[in-house]
Amino acid sequence: RENVENLTRCMKLLNRVTHQYVKELRDKVRTIKVDFDVRISEEEEVVAPRVNQLKDDYDFQIASLAKSFEKRHFPIQQEKARLEKSRDRAVARIEQCKLQAKKHAEAGQHAAEQKWKEKANKTRKELSEIEKQLKQTEKALKNLEEQRTVEIFNLGEELETKVKEARKSLLELEASRDAKILIHNQEAEKLEKQTRLITDQIGRTIKLQETNVEKFEKIGVNNDMGLEEIALYYAPFYVVCYQAEQKKRYLILPPSIVSSVGVFTKLKGVLGMAKIKGLLVPHFKTISSFGDTIQALTQQNAMFETELKELGAKNNILGVDSIRAEIKHGLERLKSEGWLSDKEFDAIEQRIG
Repeated sequence: RENVENLTRCMKLLNRVTHQYVKELRDKVRTIKVDFDVRISEEEEVVAPRVNQLKDDYDFQIASLAKSFEKRHFPIQQEKARLEKSRDRAVARIEQCKLQAKKHAEAGQHAAEQKWKEKANKTRKELSEIEKQLKQTEKALKNLEEQRTVEIFNLGEELETKVKEARKSLLELEASRDAKILIHNQEAEKLEKQTRLITDQIGRTIKLQETNVEKFEKIGVNNDMGLEEIALYYAPFYVVCYQAEQKKRYLILPPSIVSSVGVFTKLKGVLGMAKIKGLLVPHFKTISSFGDTIQALTQQNAMFETELKELGAKNNILGVDSIRAEIKHGLERLKSEGWLSDKEFDAIEQRIG
């Protein structure tokens, strides 16, 4: 529960600090905009007259170019109009010659018919020459128009270059402003993203912790110690395995108490282990009843017996030097109280090593 509360506080603190820092970054961005707006406005007042002058010069050059091309265009256009009229007259003469030739042919005047045909052929040659000149004139007009377009484009490019150069200081200010704003915005976005990732991880951890709390509450026990919460106790117990050839027998020794036996020690040989075992008073009935089922479970469930054997080998108390020392000390106390004879003590001590 403390972990859950601490993690919750951490998450809230992280969100609060991130929000505060992001707010500071946004404030910096606004300050940058205001500062650069003032500087850009001041620079604009200096740059604007130069840009306007460049545009005026461009307009003057465009107007001059238009007049120049108009002077060159007019005579060519005039020649084109003349040639078109000549072409139309030639076409009309050819049609007239064809009509006259047909008329004299019908009248049987072959000499006059021939003259009109010759005149029609001559006029066709003139028409061919006129059309040739007309094509050259149209090509000249087209070339002139293309030249005009190219020169206007070049003037526009020149104007754009000069305006860009005149506005260079403004562009640098705007680029510097945008770069600083971008850095702060990226930092804020990165911080928010990292915060989301961390808070999501904390949130998942909180859910796992809450699940663990629920599980501990289910396996906990009520206590009489005046505490408001449920208490969880750790109660160790020992499992002893007796093996003879292929047969095994298991015995559980739960947490128990035993007092000095005094006179009962003398009855050990008469009463046997069953009676002596009765002298032990277990603290936990549940563990004691569980121990009674160990032998049955090992016979019924081979997997359970295998796991029990592995756990026993892993947690064998005789394999820990410090515990072996405590066991020997305990044996000496048992011997001093009469539970063990010297011969029994020596035999057990040798087995312990």
